[in-house]
Amino acid sequence: MSKQTSLNFCSRIALIIVGTLCILRSTHILYILPELLGSAMLFSSIGMVFDLLRRQSNGMRTQECTDDIARAILLFLLGCITMIQGEQAIPFIGVSWGILGLLKGGRSLAAGLSALFQQVPSAILFLKAIVQIILAFVLIFYPAEKVRVHIILLGLQIIFYAAVRATGPLPTNQDIEELDVSTHP
Repeated sequence: MSKQTSLNFCSRIALIIVGTLCILRSTHILYILPELLGSAMLFSSIGMVFDLLRRQSNGMRTQECTDDIARAILLFLLGCITMIQGEQAIPFIGVSWGILGLLKGGRSLAAGLSALFQQVPSAILFLKAIVQIILAFVLIFYPAEKVRVHIILLGLQIIFYAAVRATGPLPTNQDIEELDVSTHP
């Protein structure tokens, strides 16, 4: 197993552990939530960068790779700031993860629509988009006094994110276009 693969595997395991703790111990987690989620964001962002660098060396477009690396850097910074701010970051955590969820849900929805128009199986993409968007809206619109609900939803979102990463990347619009070109001479 390569070093990058090991790091990605460890980051997914860390995310699953953090997500499970958020669900099972939501009341107790409240006091260490910023440190837990901050560290999860740090590990995830580091794993993302290594995965992206590997994908770029395997032919991923430079612009797509740099955009994704920039997002990973922002996730890293968000993790650091969350850990530094401590309890003051708790309302921000729900909103920021909600916004990230909306962005991811939008990308999943776009990929699902593209797959649908290309007549490629798209149910998993739509399911992913629906889950991401619903969780994101709940995180954004629940008031700060419902932090325990935020913790449970964040736990679900973290586990879902780790599970999606574990199954490998879902098809991108470029993958679908390439599939379309290869099946239609």
